[in-house]
Amino acid sequence: DESSASTVGASGSGSGRKTIKELRAIAVQNGIDIRGMERADLERIAKRFETINITNPSFESNDSAGSEAPDDEDEDAKRKEEARKAAAEEAAAARQQAKEEAKKREELGRRQREEEQRRSEELKRTNEETKKREVEEEL
Repeated sequence: DESSASTVGASGSGSGRKTIKELRAIAVQNGIDIRGMERADLERIAKRFETINITNPSFESNDSAGSEAPDDEDEDAKRKEEARKAAAEEAAAARQQAKEEAKKREELGRRQREEEQRRSEELKRTNEETKKREVEEEL
């Protein structure tokens, strides 16, 4: 699949699609609560943090944290918090969209059942009328 291949290439790993375990680890390492998240949510979070880490490699590295100036650490913490909030907002939006789609499907199913019931009742009336006419014609 070309679309998944381009996603893999963009992640920089080159080793293929990340496992759920790896995606969860990225989110947890960045302070995100992963309860209730699906793969798509985790992939968005991983992509967001990989982008941050590629543009600012010291962002993820704990080894270099001691050598950074306090202002840089504050800036990194701010960026990290902003990314965490944005990822959480994206996940919440995805969950809300899924709820709305489920609600639409439920409504569509309800309407289809109502229409089927209406048609069934109409067919029953038509059959009763036909039988009534046949009986009247026999007389």
